[in-house]
Amino acid sequence: MAVCVDAMYPKLSNKAVWPTDKPWTYLFDRSNNNGYFARAIAHQQRQLAPEKRARGGGTEKRKRAKTSVSNEVPVVQSADDLELSNEVNYLRNIVARDCVKPDILTSMRDTFKERRYLINNESKRLSVSTLIDAFPHLLSFEGEVIDQEFSLLHNDKKDNLLRNFHQYSAKLLKMAESNPKKYPPDLLHHGNAHLSAFVILANFLPKPRRSYPWEESMNPTPVLYDFYQSVPMGSNVEYEIEQRRQLTKYPIQPYILNVGTRMFIVLGNSEWLALPRECSTLQGVDFLIKACYALDTPYYLGWKNVFRFLTVYLYNITPDHQRLSVFAEQHRALMQIQ
Repeated sequence: MAVCVDAMYPKLSNKAVWPTDKPWTYLFDRSNNNGYFARAIAHQQRQLAPEKRARGGGTEKRKRAKTSVSNEVPVVQSADDLELSNEVNYLRNIVARDCVKPDILTSMRDTFKERRYLINNESKRLSVSTLIDAFPHLLSFEGEVIDQEFSLLHNDKKDNLLRNFHQYSAKLLKMAESNPKKYPPDLLHHGNAHLSAFVILANFLPKPRRSYPWEESMNPTPVLYDFYQSVPMGSNVEYEIEQRRQLTKYPIQPYILNVGTRMFIVLGNSEWLALPRECSTLQGVDFLIKACYALDTPYYLGWKNVFRFLTVYLYNITPDHQRLSVFAEQHRALMQIQ
């Protein structure tokens, strides 16, 4: 179909990213299951809320009680409604420049406890937009502040994913090669071993359960587009973010936006963090997980178990709630692969 559409509208050939791309690659790239058509189909699939089924095969009749509006924690809509210290207000008025970078990093470190108090305050809830409005330098210096924030939370574990994931990636790829029926070649992203490994891991782990109100309309099936969106080089970042925000019917969780060779972490509905140039996929996922910790935001439902697995076995961080599954059986099976 992509070939036919390209033949009808030759101007679409101008959207090719690489010289080796076919004229219709922008519409659909068969080698990595990407392109406009793939993203549109993925979006439509997410809108189809699967019917809940009981274990016996019938329709589940018991429904979860809805949260009473009167019991909901109020959301702070503006940073001006917060009682911020003089140091924080001073930081809000400093422009992020290299000449003041050491001072900003030091001040962000000094105000860390105040930030965590606001985030963990049970009497009022901060949206991502409000938190970034109060601490705009969380988006400064291509992720260095986010990296520092994660280090203050888990001081000796910030490099664990980059240091240890390679051995897991090799085992996941080998497992997929030995079982092409469960992990068909079309599932993999050739030329990007780490991205393929994340997709394999998502299909290897059990399907996540809906545990929170905002997950009710989400698809538990892992769709790559949910946490990793790739658009052609030269695309407008703000336009792509706004277009996705308008199409999505549920709150947007942090995700990676890959524009050519540049990656961005999209936070909330419109805020975004530019990552260093030539940032690898593994580094992008590392920044994504750290941003979720720094801003205390949940993961996409379909990828929740993947990131929980990485948190426990790669970062070596103990879950906040012991009742959460850590997939010990799946981890043992993966480690037995030679």
